[in-house]
Amino acid sequence: PVLVGVGSAVLGMSAGSVSSSLAVLGMACVPVGAWVRTRVVLEADAAGLEGRSDLRLPIGTRGQVHETPDANGGVFSIAVGMNVYDIQADEFEIERLEGTCALCALPGTLRCSRCRAAFYCGREHQSADWRLGHRHGCKPAAPSRQPPPSEASELAWLAAAKLWLCALRESSSEGLEAALAEFARALDATPLAFRAAHAQLLARRHLFLGASLLDLGKASSALASLRLAVELAPADAAAVVEYSLALEQQGDLEGARAVAREAVARGVQWRNEWQVHLLLL
Repeated sequence: PVLVGVGSAVLGMSAGSVSSSLAVLGMACVPVGAWVRTRVVLEADAAGLEGRSDLRLPIGTRGQVHETPDANGGVFSIAVGMNVYDIQADEFEIERLEGTCALCALPGTLRCSRCRAAFYCGREHQSADWRLGHRHGCKPAAPSRQPPPSEASELAWLAAAKLWLCALRESSSEGLEAALAEFARALDATPLAFRAAHAQLLARRHLFLGASLLDLGKASSALASLRLAVELAPADAAAVVEYSLALEQQGDLEGARAVAREAVARGVQWRNEWQVHLLLL
């Protein structure tokens, strides 16, 4: 990094608005590497760089502490990209990131038990921040929102889909089986009201699960899902065919014929001529 400029309180920004936390602690606790946001415009004033508009940075610029006052002549320096700007203690504020101390920005695992939003590196800074004003803004954390059953089952289905795609990319048979188990759990968790309102969607999902199990040679496990697919969407020829094939693989030829004949009686239209062979076995 190259020192190019200093903080300049222009655009009407008051340089006297020092936060109570930093005033009391004297900024000594702000470490090198802490992320900060500027309260002033940063301008270049190094020899030969004065007035460079491309080095003029607005209020709210994000930077990282490069040097502390004891190593930089009594002022902080912050790095923004490859450039470094000198800046007074009251011209920036620490950027509060989850998992970092609310006072010093060091990693902190101690969490306010009331609001659950403030983190601290230790009891000392937690007590100090409470005295400095956290107690006035600390509100009990809202209870975590539990998604309704229909939303929970949809989230579970999406999570299973991610596992499935990862397993496909890695050509992992174990991963595919694990994903199919998650698909099955998501379908089992689907509330009855959702099933009634989205029968066609659930039929396609049961068809996908059953056909995938069938491809993995798990015909016995596939039967339940494929039967549900047919029950939910009686006119779906693909579901009928897959269910019939699963029965055939299990050696139940009569059952396969019966499923196909019942489908024809319901008016199911075969999409491909080869599917008719189920009626001719």
